[in-house]
Amino acid sequence: QKREAALLFSVAESHLVDEQYSEALSAAQDALEQFRRLGDHVGVADAQRVAVYAYKHLADVASMKEDLSGSRQRIAEARQTVGEELEAFKALGDKRGEASMLLALAEVTFDCKDEGALSVALTSAEEALDIFIELGEAKMQGIACLVLSKARFEDKQVVAAKRAGNDAISIFQGLGDTQREMMAWGNMANIYFMDFCYHEAIKCERKRLKLAVRLGDRRAQACALHMLAQWWLMRNDAPKSVTFATQALEAFRELPDGHEWHPMTVGLLADAHVVERQPQLAIEVLLAELDHYQEQGHKRAMCSLLYHLSLAHKADKNFAAAFEAANTALQICEEISAKRSMHRVLELIALIHAEDHNYEEAKWAAWQAVEVLKDSADFDHSELYCKAHIFTYAKICVSIDEFQAAVDACEEGLRIAREVGDRCLEGQAMLALAGAQAIRGNTAQALRTGEVAVELFREIGGNYRIDEAKTRQTLAEVHLALGDVSEALRSIKESELLLQNF
Repeated sequence: QKREAALLFSVAESHLVDEQYSEALSAAQDALEQFRRLGDHVGVADAQRVAVYAYKHLADVASMKEDLSGSRQRIAEARQTVGEELEAFKALGDKRGEASMLLALAEVTFDCKDEGALSVALTSAEEALDIFIELGEAKMQGIACLVLSKARFEDKQVVAAKRAGNDAISIFQGLGDTQREMMAWGNMANIYFMDFCYHEAIKCERKRLKLAVRLGDRRAQACALHMLAQWWLMRNDAPKSVTFATQALEAFRELPDGHEWHPMTVGLLADAHVVERQPQLAIEVLLAELDHYQEQGHKRAMCSLLYHLSLAHKADKNFAAAFEAANTALQICEEISAKRSMHRVLELIALIHAEDHNYEEAKWAAWQAVEVLKDSADFDHSELYCKAHIFTYAKICVSIDEFQAAVDACEEGLRIAREVGDRCLEGQAMLALAGAQAIRGNTAQALRTGEVAVELFREIGGNYRIDEAKTRQTLAEVHLALGDVSEALRSIKESELLLQNF
């Protein structure tokens, strides 16, 4: 029986690594039941931890599909289970079981939006790591470092997050655990990417890909290829992006559930063709795939592909076709109640109208893109709602010379950012507001707003110095408009110094 339970646990771990979360949960629960019957506390702790991880990832999948109620339900179930098991292990004086549950608690809590959740996650991960160090369990130390890295990055402790992530890589390398080392490189790639260090992100993702090839893990290869395609495109190297996206598509086609990623990769490939100034090629790729998903009735995939098709038609200056694709996507979004996707499509419709000189229609669509988020209880939308004001609506207002409306939108975005207590978002809103004030002719206000934003980004530190540099560029333009050339040159020089490593 113990051998069977251990086998089930091993199967659960393998499914988890392969991102087959439903299968991982089922195997972990079967293993858990067997370990309980045997009175094996170590087995119970390990199986429960894997089951909780599976719950967490299933919640993430539900969130991606804009099913927040399903996501919250899984997180709540996981947290309740962890809490009960944690108290049970504490009562038994079982330090290892306690550490395993602390680690599981950190995993399901670190990116929750509940007040105090991140603090709980950080404390739990640190306590778990201390116990595993005390017990001399190297593999669990590595897993704890990985979770701690994610939690610290969520808390904007970028340097500490990278340190914990590198510790995880070193531990797994020392153990010869290639599978987990591969996962750890993926974590580091994501941290560097989110920290705007695209060159380092690509280096880490290449290492992940190399290990995936060594392991023969086709799923991990496909995901790594997709990420590399995305990041090369962000670095404006469209040919490399096309190469990696094409390879990723081939890999996803081989996987039984590759259809989950496939539409995103097709969209990425199409965008790369657009950047290469080959919109017709992008349109051909998208239409071929759209026919397939239409036959299968995959509405979410159709919505994604139609969005990219509209972008390609817009790049080809075929505004009628762009509107047709976008409006069809919008109808599908309404059918499946996909608020985030509706926001994105409405924003695109606004941009198409603006480029086609239909300014009132552009303003209306941009405002609808904001309003669709306002009353949504389906997901935590504060950040997106703020950015809808400062980037979507304000940008459209500027493009149609309605500068006061742009200022008002940025001020509302700033209010939202302060209300949710997000200092990074507050800085971005102030940067947008300074630009809008400058265009409106409120140069004195623009200077004051910009200078406060500079100080805020400086305090935040890390790679938010990119935003500090953007703010200094805005200040340079304002100084130049005021005829203060020396101050303008000083701001430009400071901006260039900040961007030296990018």
